[in-house]
Amino acid sequence: MASCNKLLLSDAASVQMKVNVDSLNVRFKPGTQYSRIESLKKNQVVTVYEKQSTWSKIAFGKTYGWVSSS
Repeated sequence: MASCNKLLLSDAASVQMKVNVDSLNVRFKPGTQYSRIESLKKNQVVTVYEKQSTWSKIAFGKTYGWVSSS
């Protein structure tokens, strides 16, 4: 499974990161059972807003979604 770098975020923090895998699935909610809304490519920049277990909520452009960050 694709992943982003591991993060430690405070409640109010947002962090800009680059995708470090060839392809990263962005999902509607945190879990593989939810629909894939986009696939990001290596070196695309995203903003990380939240972390829940092994999932991170991100934004890219005007789109928000969840990626595996394990």
